[in-house]
Amino acid sequence: MVELDSDFGHDGENAERSDIPWIELFIDLVFIAALIQAGDRLLHNLGVAGLAEFTVFFALAWWAWNGVTLHFARRNADHIAARLIVFIFVFAIASLGVLAGRGLMVQTAAFALFYALARFSVAILYADLAYRDKPSRRVAFHFAVGFGLGALLWAVSAWIGEPWRYAFWGLAIAAEIATGWLQNQEKIKKHLSLDASRLSERYGQLTLIVLGESFIKMTAGLVQDAGITLQSAVFSLSALIFIASVFWAYFGDIAGTTIREGRARLWTYLHLPLLMSIAALGVALSPIVAQEAGQPVKSEHHTFLHITAMAAFFWVAMIDFFGRTSDAAGGYVAGIARLASMAFLGASWFLGEGLDATLSVGIAALACALPVIAEAIWRPNAETAPRASVEKEKPKPRKSSAVRSRKMG
Repeated sequence: MVELDSDFGHDGENAERSDIPWIELFIDLVFIAALIQAGDRLLHNLGVAGLAEFTVFFALAWWAWNGVTLHFARRNADHIAARLIVFIFVFAIASLGVLAGRGLMVQTAAFALFYALARFSVAILYADLAYRDKPSRRVAFHFAVGFGLGALLWAVSAWIGEPWRYAFWGLAIAAEIATGWLQNQEKIKKHLSLDASRLSERYGQLTLIVLGESFIKMTAGLVQDAGITLQSAVFSLSALIFIASVFWAYFGDIAGTTIREGRARLWTYLHLPLLMSIAALGVALSPIVAQEAGQPVKSEHHTFLHITAMAAFFWVAMIDFFGRTSDAAGGYVAGIARLASMAFLGASWFLGEGLDATLSVGIAALACALPVIAEAIWRPNAETAPRASVEKEKPKPRKSSAVRSRKMG
């Protein structure tokens, strides 16, 4: 993995690229708007088919967001031409959100065309970079050609019947992945290295917005009630505990922390299932808080809530274990705390089945919070690094053979 990560800057030394332009935050808002449409679709189609459709859409939308985010992590481009290209990108993403709200599999040809437009926008951004920056021209041109080929495959798939259309989708994504892998990694690192600190900040911003969107999804379920009641207050508090626990898990350990050398790309990709789990958590909470007092939680809603919450803590733990250095804030103990939340949620899944909705959600929220509270007591003054970087794992000191022999004697 080290050579695949060689395009990541190791210390965010390119300070002139560290400021996040407003246009990138606008991209995040459009992405969330599209995600809300997909979440509403899932809310009314809870089941294997609905979850599969949501997963495919989220993964493709995230892949598009990730592509333009990586581009801006390589350069500081907030000029007029870049903004115009980004506006085309956000138009495509917004259109994809509309299609997702109606059902991804209903209009796959239109989806392929708008997705091709989004990917073509990224290719044009790299072409613009190749035109403006002579030292990075060759590397940027290769990115433009590779992503342009992927966009072309997406566009061509719109005129190909199913199921071959989906084969072209796979080829398009493979072409985009190969674009980075087949290039000279040393040249990428020299001319278009990724600013690790900036990329970490961008993922932190998106995670924060997705957490907020999940809480909004829950409040949408509350407004269907007659007004403020004891049950709605308990639901609000429980939902806040869910969101706050995931917030603590991520921003207390991962955001701004030190990324292990050779794992930067893995650190990036592990955010996809994490963000998907957080978004689905909001969808899972919405129908539960909307039901009447005294009624037990429906089995499918109870199961979906616990699966999404457990998945969120699982993926945070995976980033803790495999993406960060062990000497970062919390060390591996933080990952163990996330697995403890998973275990408690598993017990809550069993104990809360068939109980009143208020009690069931309260038990699940407590299961999330207990390991977080224990960790806060264990390390009350722990703070994450303000800027992310990519560093080698510090080797643990080894005792000499003489010391070991004395102890054995």
